[in-house]
Amino acid sequence: MEELTPSFEDDVLQVGGLSIDKYISMKLPEAIASVLSIAPVYMTEAIDIRSVLKPVKNEDGSGRVFLPEDLLRMISFKMKGWSRPVTHFIDTQHPLYAFQNNQHMRGNCLKPVCVLTVADDGCAALDYYSLPSAVKVHEIESALYVPFPAEKEGGFDIHVRLIPSVSYTCAAIIYEIMGRSDMATVMNQRI
Repeated sequence: MEELTPSFEDDVLQVGGLSIDKYISMKLPEAIASVLSIAPVYMTEAIDIRSVLKPVKNEDGSGRVFLPEDLLRMISFKMKGWSRPVTHFIDTQHPLYAFQNNQHMRGNCLKPVCVLTVADDGCAALDYYSLPSAVKVHEIESALYVPFPAEKEGGFDIHVRLIPSVSYTCAAIIYEIMGRSDMATVMNQRI
């Protein structure tokens, strides 16, 4: 950014009174989260959380688990008894969601469905469909997620190949703050 504008630091100081370093430190977690939400799975540091999730079984074979507060992205989820994990999660606006209320059309052991939703108390939840109603105990076989980035020892630990994308995303965010949507567009095109 400094190379593209000769008076860059002065422009930033005139917009908000903060130095470029302050803007970067404020917006870097947002940029990392934005990139991690769409990055290929192998570039994320997915964490297995099956041991902390407690399935709440419904009588019809479906169920719910409450997700960690720092959830950025679910990678996969599999219940014991399913033939495959779910890697594509839907929300309550997705057309397939309406079918989950019908026991004959909903997800099953061969083609499970997971819906990311918000519980009544405001917590993130995952509704899963479904296991046979005869299954007495619901057990999670695997559950991988990506948490929001947390600062560690003054920095963030991300895959080296994501650094350019994070840099351009952060630059685009800062240019938007400065009212330079033309430059923000240039930065977004480089991602």
